[in-house]
Amino acid sequence: MRNPSLALDPGDAAGAPARLARVVAWALVAATVAHAAVFLARVANPLVISDAWYFVDVFLRKYVDGHLTLGDFFAKRSAVDHAVPFHKLLLLLNYRLFGVDLSADAWLGLAFAVATLWLFRVIVRSATAAAEFARWPVQLAWVAMCAVYLSLNTSEIFEWPLLTLSYVALFGSFVLFLVTWRALEGGRAIAWPIVVAVVAVTLVSDSGGAITVIAAALAVGLHGLRTGQRNAVLRTIGVLAVAWVAVKLVSWSLAPPMHAPMAGNPNAAHIPIHKLLLAMTVPLSSGVLYPLQAQQVFHSLGHAVDMALRLGFLFAHAVFWWQAWRRRPTAAWFVAVATMLLFYGLCAGVLIGRVPMYGESAFMQPRYIVFYQLHVVALLLMAVCWYVERVPSFDRVNALRIGGAMAAACVGLVLLQGPLDRNAWVRAPYHHAYVVRLAAQMEQLGDTPQVAPAQCLPQITVCRMPEPVRVRAVEFLRDHRLNVYSPEFRQRHGFEGE
Repeated sequence: MRNPSLALDPGDAAGAPARLARVVAWALVAATVAHAAVFLARVANPLVISDAWYFVDVFLRKYVDGHLTLGDFFAKRSAVDHAVPFHKLLLLLNYRLFGVDLSADAWLGLAFAVATLWLFRVIVRSATAAAEFARWPVQLAWVAMCAVYLSLNTSEIFEWPLLTLSYVALFGSFVLFLVTWRALEGGRAIAWPIVVAVVAVTLVSDSGGAITVIAAALAVGLHGLRTGQRNAVLRTIGVLAVAWVAVKLVSWSLAPPMHAPMAGNPNAAHIPIHKLLLAMTVPLSSGVLYPLQAQQVFHSLGHAVDMALRLGFLFAHAVFWWQAWRRRPTAAWFVAVATMLLFYGLCAGVLIGRVPMYGESAFMQPRYIVFYQLHVVALLLMAVCWYVERVPSFDRVNALRIGGAMAAACVGLVLLQGPLDRNAWVRAPYHHAYVVRLAAQMEQLGDTPQVAPAQCLPQITVCRMPEPVRVRAVEFLRDHRLNVYSPEFRQRHGFEGE
């Protein structure tokens, strides 16, 4: 029974403090989104770089020449590559609408990131009563989720549009978790929303989609252990499995995976186990503070702060699963569990797919921080579950103390974004100078594609391709006036005056 001392709390939904909490929360999230948009406009790299060169040559060029087939959407370079049919379709649209200006992809990714912030609020709201939802700790928890999710912990997520597109896949993951929960909440598996979500997340994320489906199925299993809804659980897992298998069978039949040799690191097999275990804790601290950022923010104390964060999050994960077993299943509970399992699965993907190639340093690649942040979102969701279920049973003093501690932790996460934002803006001019150099080298390639520029920058991967491939890819972009070879593109991005 609800404690009567809290029933008249002025922080309830109708009170002025509750209205203030909502206004402040929305204002902080709006500021977070606006800042991300301004930063994206400054740093998003519009040039064809890295993997994009491969797709321009083997996919876009075939489309323009009229030789593209449906199977090309599912083609893979090797067994460890991703088919990414969504990204290929997006490349075609970009060609038609923007002349292969890849900064447009970054804006699409940001739009889906903002939609995910709204999903976070929907998830929290559906799991709480109006009075609890309006309280400062819950509102600040949502703000902290948004701040971490759009953090400039690494600016690379916003600099490289391919990474920014990761937000599209993650949006699909959260949608899948929500529709799966609603099937369980109704006591039966509603097949079509789950099927649509599985198809979407698999086409956008490929192996990441498989990890999402497994995470959803395992969360359903835990829900079944907690509630005993055996039939609904088995039906839901069955729908998830059948939908995923069907999508994979279709993609495999259209374009069987290519099993090119996987490049390996000869030293990877000799990584000392203690180094590997230590590297596997990098995602924990990197979810809020990338180790290099810790050095920049805390200087000589950076390493100690990083280690403290890793140990603290190890303890937090233990508490998370203890609470996952004890708390009443709600939408927030289910999404928290599934998100944490997704985080584990993506980290396992780095361990299995990248460590053999790059060694234990693979965990330090900043591109993965967009995935490492997920465990912080999961922890905050579970904290909300704990708060709204337990605090009504406390007296006013203990409720204020617990709520204050939770609010303080959330405010701390938000305030941490200050130095991270500062470091990102300090880096921005150097990144712009690098992009200008990329553009200059690409224009040089356009003049003489047979000869790669001396000291060709790493992201111009076409320099290291065989000469016939390099000439073909560069001449395709140049002759069709695409990307940097378009006068309108150069003017739009200010390359003319550089």
